Amino acid sequence: MIQEITNKYEPKTLEKDIHNFWDSINAYPRSRQLRAGSTDFYFVDGPPYTTGHIHLGTAWNKIIKDSILRYKSMNNFHVRDRAGWDMHGLPIEVKVEEVLGFKSKKDIEEYGVDQFIAKCKEFA
Repeated sequence: MIQEITNKYEPKTLEKDIHNFWDSINAYPRSRQLRAGSTDFYFVDGPPYTTGHIHLGTAWNKIIKDSILRYKSMNNFHVRDRAGWDMHGLPIEVKVEEVLGFKSKKDIEEYGVDQFIAKCKEFA
């Protein structure tokens, strides 16, 4: 398991290796299971952004929230972190309509509703 240190640092490879290791030992489910009987800490995170591009303020906000969740977890709280409700469906649809050059809802029907939904999911 322990390997010789090399002078070559490959962060993407290292991140992938660590992620694979965590998956192989079921690290996240096991860490949650350890705290299953502890005091609950509920956290509902809102949707990230509606413009299609992450903003530095949004990233900063996510980092702060993540730090709080990790702190609570390390202090033996059973953290119940949930993604927020979809409050941005309509703005995403409008943005995708704009990208596709649609002028009316009829354009969505002609394009194909399922295909349009897939495009919205891809955009989000």
